[in-house]
Amino acid sequence: MSKVKQVFPTAKSVADKCQNLTKSGALKVIGATSNFFSKNSLSDFCEGLILQFCASYQLAPEDILCLKVGSIIQQRDTNVRICAAAGENTKYINQPLKLLNDQRITKTVDEAFRVKRTIHHTTSTLFFVGDNNFEMVMFINSKIEHDSAMFVDLQHLLNGIKAGYKHVALFLDLHTTAFKDVLTKLPNRNDFINFLNTPDYSKSMDGLHVLIIDINHFSDVNDALGQDTGDMLLRAVAKRLKSSLEKSITISRIGPDVFGLVGPAALLKPEDISLIFESPFRAGQYSLPVSVNMGICHLDSEYDNGADIFRRCNLALNRAKKNSTLNHFWYSFEIEEKTLWRIELIRRLTSAFERRELELWFQPQLCLNSMKVCGVEALLRWPDANGKFIPPNQFIPAAEYSGLIVDLGLWVFREALRSARMLHAQGYKDLTIAVNVSIIQLRSNNFAQNIKLLLSEFTVDPSLIELEITESVVMDEPDVVIQSLHQLKELGFKIAIDDFGTGFSSLSYLQKMPIDRLKVDRQFVQEFTPDTQAHIAETIIALAHKLNLSTIAEGVERPDQAEFLKEIGCEQVQGYLYARPMPLSNLFVHLQNQNNSL
Repeated sequence: MSKVKQVFPTAKSVADKCQNLTKSGALKVIGATSNFFSKNSLSDFCEGLILQFCASYQLAPEDILCLKVGSIIQQRDTNVRICAAAGENTKYINQPLKLLNDQRITKTVDEAFRVKRTIHHTTSTLFFVGDNNFEMVMFINSKIEHDSAMFVDLQHLLNGIKAGYKHVALFLDLHTTAFKDVLTKLPNRNDFINFLNTPDYSKSMDGLHVLIIDINHFSDVNDALGQDTGDMLLRAVAKRLKSSLEKSITISRIGPDVFGLVGPAALLKPEDISLIFESPFRAGQYSLPVSVNMGICHLDSEYDNGADIFRRCNLALNRAKKNSTLNHFWYSFEIEEKTLWRIELIRRLTSAFERRELELWFQPQLCLNSMKVCGVEALLRWPDANGKFIPPNQFIPAAEYSGLIVDLGLWVFREALRSARMLHAQGYKDLTIAVNVSIIQLRSNNFAQNIKLLLSEFTVDPSLIELEITESVVMDEPDVVIQSLHQLKELGFKIAIDDFGTGFSSLSYLQKMPIDRLKVDRQFVQEFTPDTQAHIAETIIALAHKLNLSTIAEGVERPDQAEFLKEIGCEQVQGYLYARPMPLSNLFVHLQNQNNSL
C-alpha cells in the first residue's frame, strides 16, 4: 500500500490546492483546443479535464488514470497504455501501464478490459466505455457510489476524453490517407512533394537526384489479369525497391503506376534502377516482366519548390517515353524551354484559328504524259504578323499534340470541298484535291461521319477527293488506321500513302489497306543526279505497279528528275519545277494560263 500512497496522495493534502487546480485545468483545456489535433495538445486537453474534476471533488491529480489498448500512432500495438493523466503521472502518458509498477492498478485495469464493464472495488472504481472500434478504462483511486453525482460526472469526464481520442485518431487516419499510399504503405505524391520542398543535402556532397519511375503498359496487367493482380504487382515493385535501395533513398508511390525516388546522387543512378527491373516480379500466380521509363532531375543547394522539381522530372519522363534507345532522360533547361515554346505556339495557333487567320493553299500536281494539271494538294498556311509564314512542320505537330488538329482538320476538309466545288463549277471537273489526314483525326470519334456530312453539304464527287496519310501513321496504329480507311473508302474517297519508304514499311499492312496511290517522298527524288540513280524511288514505283497502285512523286525541282521519274513509270509529279503552293485565286490564274498555253 505504501507505493499506492506514494503515487496517490490523500485528498486532504490537495484540499488547499483546489482553487489553483481549477484554474490550471481551465488553462490546459483552453490552450489545447487551439491546436487540438495533435498528440501533445490532446494530452493537455485531457489533463485539464482531470484537473478540473479533481478540484471539484477534492481528489489529488494523481488519483485518476485513463487507459486504452494500443497507441493512436502504432495501430498494431497491443500494450495497455496510459492515455490521460495529471500531476506527477503525466510523465507516464503514452507509456505502457506496466511502467507504473503497481500490480493493484494493473490487475484491476486488465479485469475491466476483460469483462468490458464498470467495476467497483472497496478502494477504487474502474469505469469502462467502449464500442466496436474503441475501448477505454478510467481508474479512480476512490470508491464511488453508482448513483452519486460524482459517478455521473466521471462518466462525462471519461466520455469527453474518449471523444478527444477518437477525434485525434480520425485526424491521424485522414493525415495518413493524405500523405501515405494505402496499397504499398509508401509515402504518396503529397508527401513526396513536401519532402522535395525541404531536401536534406547534408547526406550528399554531390547533391541529390530525384527520379520518377513509370511502369510501361501497366493498364494491360489490370485489363488482362485483373486489378488484384495489378495491386500485387505494385506491392512487389515497392518491396523490391525498398530491399534493393539504400535507406538514405526515399521511396514514394506518386501515381497509379509511378514511383518517385529521392536520394544522394552517388546512390541514385538510372542504370542501377534498371537492374532492379531486370528480373520478373511475382504477382500471385503470375511472373511478370516489367519495363520502365525514368525521368531524372539533379538537385543542389539552389532549387525551386517541390512542385517545380516534380514537374521537371515529369518533363524528363515524357522525353524518356518518346526515346526509342534509352529508358531514361535527364532534365535540362532546354526541355523546359521547348515545352514553353510549344505551349505558346499552341496558344497562338488556337487564337489564329479562332480569328480565321489560317489559309488553305494549293500546289498543282501534273500528269507526266500530258503535262497538264490533273490535281492539287491542299496545304495549310499560317501567316504571321510580319507577312511571313510559320513552317507547317512546326505548327502541325503542335496541333496534333494539343488535339486542335481535329477541329483544324475538319475546317481544312470543309475549305477543300468548297474549293473543289468552285473549281468544278469553272470547268475543271476532273481535277482532284488531296487532303492530308492525321492519326489524331482517324482516332477521333465520328471522324468518318463528320466527313460524310460535309460531303453531303457540298455535293462533291468523293472520288475526286484523295485522303493522304503518312506511312508512319499507319505503322503507329495499323488496326485503327485500317478500320478508319475502310470506312472512308466506302464513302467513295481515294486513299494515298504519303512519304512512302521513309518509315519501316510493312507490306502486309500495305495489302490490307484500301489504298489507290503511293506518294514517293522528296528525299528519294532528290537522290537522283546525272551521276547517280534513285534506286529507292524506282523500287517504290515498281512495287506500286505490282499492286496496281498509281504513283506520284513530290519535291521535283529539276527537269532531269522529272525525266527520270517518267522513264521508271511514275504517272504524276509535283514540285517547285512546276509551281509552288498558292492561294485559290492564284490557282485559277495558273490553270487559265495553262489552258491558254495549250
